[in-house]
Amino acid sequence: LRDTKLILPLARVRGHSITTFSCYIMSVGRLNWLFRRAAAAIHHRVHVGMWNFVAFHPKYGSLFQPVDDFLSGSTQAYQYVQNELCTAENVRHLREACSESVYEAIQESSTELEEWRRENGDKSGMIFDIVEPYFQEIQYPENFESASSITASVTFYAQVRQQSDPDTVQHRIDGFDFKTEWDPQDGTGEWKIVSIF
Repeated sequence: LRDTKLILPLARVRGHSITTFSCYIMSVGRLNWLFRRAAAAIHHRVHVGMWNFVAFHPKYGSLFQPVDDFLSGSTQAYQYVQNELCTAENVRHLREACSESVYEAIQESSTELEEWRRENGDKSGMIFDIVEPYFQEIQYPENFESASSITASVTFYAQVRQQSDPDTVQHRIDGFDFKTEWDPQDGTGEWKIVSIF
């Protein structure tokens, strides 16, 4: 892996502590990207099976979000947050979608990208050619009978281009941790981004 100084910021905010948040993106070589994506796909199938097992539970299944809906929503969140970091002068609208530590890191990163936005104007965004989400880990409640939380770590394998340089394709591997509250009567709540890795 090599860190390439470009435009998509990454946070090392795994868990609850934030260590750095910079203007670096995780860009890897194409073969490395393909190999790691193939390995992630195998691991992903196990987690999809577990998710579906919970989703088909006779008592709680109807309260649990379908896996395709979650993965579609997480992909939209990934693309939206990454593009907003590159293009939006004000990122306050992202506050409700993130934990406090992630939001603070996003604010810092947005400040670092001011010069990028000035230089590139309406071409400061990203073009996502491919984005494939893969579960890395899912933490379920120990007991679905009581209130708890669910955390899903999703790694995104993406082929992206900068609007300012549309001929150059980058192979990216990024990850978001999403968390929601679980209630045995109401099911899952709103998902929030609690970490970016």
